[in-house]
Amino acid sequence: MRLAPLLLTALAAAAGACRDTPHDAPRDPAAGPRTTRSTPGAEAGASDASAQLTRRITPAPEHPRWIRGGSERDTILSFPRTLAVDDRHLYVLDADTHALLALRLADGALDWRVGGPRDSTIAPVALTAAPSGRGVILADAAHGRLLALDADGRPAAAAPALAFAAAADARSLCALPDGSVLVAGADPAGALLRVVPHAPSPERVPLPWPDLAARHR
Repeated sequence: MRLAPLLLTALAAAAGACRDTPHDAPRDPAAGPRTTRSTPGAEAGASDASAQLTRRITPAPEHPRWIRGGSERDTILSFPRTLAVDDRHLYVLDADTHALLALRLADGALDWRVGGPRDSTIAPVALTAAPSGRGVILADAAHGRLLALDADGRPAAAAPALAFAAAADARSLCALPDGSVLVAGADPAGALLRVVPHAPSPERVPLPWPDLAARHR
């Protein structure tokens, strides 16, 4: 019975020590989480600060960047590289798919296409506007030729295909009124080549070209 007063005294002393313990004093991890009481105003301030912090660290929404032709509705072009135009169409050569697309000038809609992954009959790698003002002339890597197409995408009857073995290496074309076609990029030495109808082989063009003006008359 003598131990009872001593036990009560010890418990009272321990309770007083807990009341006097500052908030930043070391705590026993086994004691569990500490709870604090705050006023409604303090809770609102903490919530606002948290929201501001969230707004600062949250990245802004990323705007979509269309890389296939430049428009979210455009999935027909992968890497448009060369253009030509006549009074009906804008012709676009896609260097990635090796397809030639004819877009109507009136509304921009696709009128026809040749080449591409689903058409192995032709592989255009370069093009130029036809001197007649209708259609294009293209370098066809699949058959080693320069092929003229009319405005409807058919081989032009008035301009037969020109044999050109190095068509796959052509980078740029220029059709002249006399029926010949200048080709850049196909010569190993870097020379400009001129493909002439019925000629056995292309000829190298010296620069400057003295009679170039005469060929444009």
